[in-house]
Amino acid sequence: FWHKARTIGEHPLRLWFMTRAGFRDSALRFGREQGILLSSQLNLQALAEQLGLRPGK
Repeated sequence: FWHKARTIGEHPLRLWFMTRAGFRDSALRFGREQGILLSSQLNLQALAEQLGLRPGK
């Protein structure tokens, strides 16, 4: 999992991947480490919408 997440170059995309994969806490922690303030699932959803990303079905 982590190898796959690290190969995604853009940090927001990596955060979105981690969130969709069920690693929400890891995504939030990664965001804080990268200086991206994400305090909740709503922040991740807003970021995804800004990037034009949609969750897979």
